[in-house]
Amino acid sequence: MGGMGSLQIGSRYFLARVGTKLNLLGPIHISPSAVAASITLADAEVAVLADRLLITGRQGVELSLAFSAVMAEPGVDLEQQLQVRTRRKAVAT
Repeated sequence: MGGMGSLQIGSRYFLARVGTKLNLLGPIHISPSAVAASITLADAEVAVLADRLLITGRQGVELSLAFSAVMAEPGVDLEQQLQVRTRRKAVAT
């Protein structure tokens, strides 16, 4: 996990997926555009339980984050959106 600073317990963050990374921006009330942390999704296991988002590291990666009161756009499956997608080649038909 990389980033500009450390996460503050109780603060609000904006989560933005950028390609294969998950960027945590904030804290929102201090600096909403600052990247507080950046996680490579291939190194993370993601689970959504009710309104909580849990992110843990895969084998050999030390990472444990828990977010409460997580909201997403209606109809968005947050857990699915934070999975690593395999890239497919375009095929002409």
